[in-house]
Amino acid sequence: MVGDDIILARVDITEIRHGEQALRDSEQRFRNMVEQTVSGMYVRRDGRFIYVNPRYCEITGWSADELLGRNVLDFTDTDPESSEQIQQAWARLGAQRAHCFLQRPSTASRWQMD
Repeated sequence: MVGDDIILARVDITEIRHGEQALRDSEQRFRNMVEQTVSGMYVRRDGRFIYVNPRYCEITGWSADELLGRNVLDFTDTDPESSEQIQQAWARLGAQRAHCFLQRPSTASRWQMD
């Protein structure tokens, strides 16, 4: 109220709600695609796994619980040349392919990841 006058404001948020729902639907479709792909995928931040899809876990033999939050280099070949190559690739582009060997949890074999 201002003096004897009442000021009302009305905002139609229908478009905002439709946009939010469309974004949620798009995110769900993307998540389903990534979760069901035949390619192993992971996301890292500051060198640590923040997401791994089920196929990546199948390929590596490590579970998501074992990988998430851990440093990616904890699971790679300990050869200094491999580590240096990975660091250089990350420095150049962050998503560039790097040739390295990934240690498997229960065997002496290693999987080559490009």
